[in-house]
Amino acid sequence: MPAAVVSFGSLLLPIIAGAYILLAAFSWDAAILLAAYVLVSCVPNLFLKKDLFCNRCRQAKLGCPAYEGMAGKRR
Repeated sequence: MPAAVVSFGSLLLPIIAGAYILLAAFSWDAAILLAAYVLVSCVPNLFLKKDLFCNRCRQAKLGCPAYEGMAGKRR
């Protein structure tokens, strides 16, 4: 559980900070940087976790709920 919190936090904190900056004082530079961050970090992360990391993880053999969710299996 702590690893998931750190993983999501490291992705979401810059997005939250960028959204706050955009709401406080809008600038196109900040909007472009935030969009670039989402495209470069978040979108590939979804595909890498599902297709690369989870398929090669040894926890899948032990019944990892994240792997089962990515594979479309229900408990």
